[in-house]
Amino acid sequence: PGAGSERGRCTAIAPHHSAAARLRAYPAAAAVFDHCGGGAYIGSMISASITKALNEQITNELNSSYSYLAMSAHFASRNLNGFAHWFRVQYEEERSHALRIFDHILERGGEVALSVVTQPARSWDSPLSAFTEACEEERRIAASIDELMEVAAGEKDHATRILLDWFVTEQVEEERTTTEIVDQLRMVGDSQIGLFMIDERLKSRAPDEAE
Repeated sequence: PGAGSERGRCTAIAPHHSAAARLRAYPAAAAVFDHCGGGAYIGSMISASITKALNEQITNELNSSYSYLAMSAHFASRNLNGFAHWFRVQYEEERSHALRIFDHILERGGEVALSVVTQPARSWDSPLSAFTEACEEERRIAASIDELMEVAAGEKDHATRILLDWFVTEQVEEERTTTEIVDQLRMVGDSQIGLFMIDERLKSRAPDEAE
């Protein structure tokens, strides 16, 4: 068989097992392993360095989702149900982002390695402080996506770049939305009526169907 068929065998060796287990279970795989790039790829279509970076991004997304869920709980306990709803939807979105990366790793024969999620804060001084934190968080996520894109481009991993293109577009929207709400909260200041109007508007947020 030609080189193309040998490379096809690289992705057929029990991708759900660890690399070491795969090689132990399939002694003949050593030759295929060498043919597939001398260790860069082991029974998968994704490199170890890309897999590591994507696993780190899963943790970033889950940390964000956990923070947003804590914000939702905080505002629900204060009967600011619009803010609570908005952050609940945001929690679901960040969770779906983590799962999107999770699925990408598995679909390409990589190994998912989940890390500990950081405990979030329990309370915030005001809606403005919570949304300011959310805005900063979205900027951090955007920066980490940009770094991931650089890694994928450097390794010419076009499949991961296509995945990340979606995230780049998504982050532009996330940053725009949180910045807009921060600006509006600053404009209303201490106005209870203004805060009530924003809270009512945030109740109408619907989950993104694209998620």
